[in-house]
Amino acid sequence: MIKKSIWGLIVLGLLACEGVPETGWISVISEPEGAEVYLNDSLTGKQTNCVIGEIDTGVHVVYIELDSFTFGVDTVTVTAGDTVSVDFSLNRIGTVFWTYYVEGAYNVNRGTACPAISSDGTIYWGVTDGNLYALSSDGALLWKYHTGHEIYTAPVIGYDGTIFFNCYITLYALNADGSLKWSATSGSLNYSPAISQDGTVYTIWEGTNRRLIAFDQNGNSKWAYQLDNVPSSNPSISTNGTIYVITSMPSISSELWAINSDSSLKWRYDLNAVATEGASIAIDVDGTIFVDGYLFLNAINPNGTQKWLSPGNGMHPVIAPNGTIYVGGFAVTPQGEAEQILEDVYRCTQTVGADGTIYLIDEDMLYALDPDGNIRWQYGLLGEYPSAPTISPDGILYIGTADGYLHAIYTDSRGLADSPWPKYQCDLQNTGCAK
Repeated sequence: MIKKSIWGLIVLGLLACEGVPETGWISVISEPEGAEVYLNDSLTGKQTNCVIGEIDTGVHVVYIELDSFTFGVDTVTVTAGDTVSVDFSLNRIGTVFWTYYVEGAYNVNRGTACPAISSDGTIYWGVTDGNLYALSSDGALLWKYHTGHEIYTAPVIGYDGTIFFNCYITLYALNADGSLKWSATSGSLNYSPAISQDGTVYTIWEGTNRRLIAFDQNGNSKWAYQLDNVPSSNPSISTNGTIYVITSMPSISSELWAINSDSSLKWRYDLNAVATEGASIAIDVDGTIFVDGYLFLNAINPNGTQKWLSPGNGMHPVIAPNGTIYVGGFAVTPQGEAEQILEDVYRCTQTVGADGTIYLIDEDMLYALDPDGNIRWQYGLLGEYPSAPTISPDGILYIGTADGYLHAIYTDSRGLADSPWPKYQCDLQNTGCAK
């Protein structure tokens, strides 16, 4: 036994001296060919179709990109002396992946709710036929929950996967399988809830009551704060837990309210009728609050004083990683200097992709713009009154319309921009809570 063991060690030593391969190869193939190949986020200098040699054994990430086409990304395991193959089929950006149509939805002369996307890729979408739909990432119906009333608001996904949405003065909480978890009277018809980092659900009570209500995760009311005027925005939440909401008396006055998480008033700010029904809020990393209006973008400091007022003819301001605020066809610097980058757009909405592309919707047209406002591509939407767009990490952009179309469109953005507020309601889950 001892002699055999010694002989085995000698053989292993000889093999090591002869150079037993410690590396392998990766074959990268794409259709179409000619894509730039990255390995572990480093450019290899090779294009598909190609073989990358002398790769250390272990797990590696292969990423490819080709101008005007979707990106490809995959994880491979390299073993010593072997070649592992990875194949990609790329699609032209700005083309449709799939479209889901809901019969019975109808045009109510207003935008529909922005879809929410869960961590597993499930898309949740509320429609005027009275159903909340759950769709897979390839457009297959997983389930639908019927409320009996039109749904105008965006669904929100909680940190435990619970789906929240308002419909006809009721706040619904659904499990991920579509079953009802609980429901509570919310008084909200037109506005979406928001979820703080501690899981508290905030929603607006419309009508004569005019309150901001806080619910716990089990649907119990924690508190309600009385508002003087008509609510005209979803709640939005800062990183320190402050809840912001806009109230308006059309053409008379508008106010931004800052309410602490213990239901005490922090401050009120007079917007001078700048904001109107359907206004929205974005919150920057330094706590600055941006409020849109028909003609202006208002920047307010966290202490309730005005920072600046800038042109901004649009809806749903968003923030790029470099601090630029996009609203309508305007790009506004953090100092409030505005430049019109796209003309002849009105009350449009936008989202910033991970590569800096601005996806802007004006009426029935989706534009993909570079940061300077140059049109990269555009796509004509089926349906009317589209929602704000959202982008999943695999680069698919989703837009719903009020009359029942949900579009899934190929892009080359690897999800949302890494910024404080890249889209309507802040994130893929529509939490309305700054991170």
